[in-house]
Amino acid sequence: MRLRKTGKTPHESNTHIKVERMGLDFILISVINDERNPSRSSSYWFLRDDSNNPPLDISVNEDSGAVMKMTLFVDTNCFGDFQLSCDEISYGNILVDLSGFSKTYDIVETKGSYYVSLVGEKLFCKFGESIFIKETIVNGDIEFYVDDINELVGFAINGLKEEEIRTIFSIFEV
Repeated sequence: MRLRKTGKTPHESNTHIKVERMGLDFILISVINDERNPSRSSSYWFLRDDSNNPPLDISVNEDSGAVMKMTLFVDTNCFGDFQLSCDEISYGNILVDLSGFSKTYDIVETKGSYYVSLVGEKLFCKFGESIFIKETIVNGDIEFYVDDINELVGFAINGLKEEEIRTIFSIFEV
């Protein structure tokens, strides 16, 4: 199951980004995508590959379908050299289809890989090897990328601080 866009909110939400070194060869990147939303009721979508890396996870508000949080562990194997873009841009927070979640606090695991690329002050993350992007939804410092069948295929984090960029590159110093 992939997360499928059903709509978007008419307003951008407050976002918070945290980049932390976890051991010698991992960076934890956490994005809280809707700080103002008091709901703690979330289901989780995991993208897990065959490596020992923890999965990328996206938490979804069970009431609205809004993406609330994204967490990914980055090591040197995740890095690629790519950029994502699309001319069709809209603003707000992405809403996704909840029909793939069968119960409260459900966890849905999907097999697949994710890749990251750092270009300037922007970290791109894509799900899978190659993707086609039909639409970009901008929510504060976060961009969501949606393909032609309305599936979420990646995201980007804009405006990383110099310290966060240094932390990301520090995994290559091992």
